[in-house]
Amino acid sequence: MSYIHIYPTSEDAENSLLIVIEAIQLILRTCVREIWEVPENDIIVMAHRNTVLAQDPIAEKAGAVPDLIIKINTSDTKLQHRAEQLRDRIVKAWKILFGTTHPMEVWIGFFHTWGCTIDFA
Repeated sequence: MSYIHIYPTSEDAENSLLIVIEAIQLILRTCVREIWEVPENDIIVMAHRNTVLAQDPIAEKAGAVPDLIIKINTSDTKLQHRAEQLRDRIVKAWKILFGTTHPMEVWIGFFHTWGCTIDFA
């Protein structure tokens, strides 16, 4: 299972995110599906509201705060060797669609845990 979370870092970023959220979700879902070969039903893409109370003034002054933080997490540790490839694919697709309009960072993490399947039958 791949969990993808999109976090805006300001109210302005959140408002911009809302306009293009479907395109962002599609980019992320497609990249994970193609690079990690994860089944469609094992990818969850969630967009969050801005929860930043105050930006780091030094980072903000330096222009180091992106509009969005994208966190991708999975327990499929066998995919670690393809994390860099996934990041590069996301950045490439992002630049094609958005150019520099929405600066973002991609953080890919792996966690070690037992799996859980919920059966609704």
